[in-house]
Amino acid sequence: MADHLPVLDGEGFPSAIESEYDRDLAAPHVVNEVIRASEEGFHAVVINCFDDPGLRASREVSRTLVLGIGETSLAVATLLGYRIAVISTGSRYSRTAYYRRAIELGLEKRVVYASGVDIRVLDLRKDLDAVKRALLDEAKKAINEFNAEVIVLGCSGLIGLGEELSEVLGVPVVDPTLVTVGVAEEMIKLGLRHYSYKP
Repeated sequence: MADHLPVLDGEGFPSAIESEYDRDLAAPHVVNEVIRASEEGFHAVVINCFDDPGLRASREVSRTLVLGIGETSLAVATLLGYRIAVISTGSRYSRTAYYRRAIELGLEKRVVYASGVDIRVLDLRKDLDAVKRALLDEAKKAINEFNAEVIVLGCSGLIGLGEELSEVLGVPVVDPTLVTVGVAEEMIKLGLRHYSYKP
């Protein structure tokens, strides 16, 4: 059970995704936006939440490339090191959710550590120094105790912190939003997109 009730905006969107309930509540809205983007002729859509709400459904109904930052950043992480750690927000949720995600993606032997800092998503930008300290503590634990070779930041709210953390830690730190946008740009250039069930 989630330790909080979702805060919804006027259209029924969760204000942040911090549980499976939030993710599932957001998914239909995400799919509708992807359909609209496809109909308007966008070349790609990036679902900018590490939980990738509505990702598979979006690919079924869209004629455009659809990437989720969770799946994409984990795929890129496999090119940077064998032993991967995911550090997100909400330690209790992250431990379960991202090990489960690793199994789903066939990476259960590669993701050796999953955890989160206990700072709510909507509070991440209120005290960036505190966020960085908490991330560094978790990352050092992943490296020193679990031999992680690459760290994946498990929340789009942590955008822009990867390079600085990587310099301090001495291992690659994957910023999921920046990486996924870059991958999307290159896939567009190569003319690659997902198969769609939509004619």
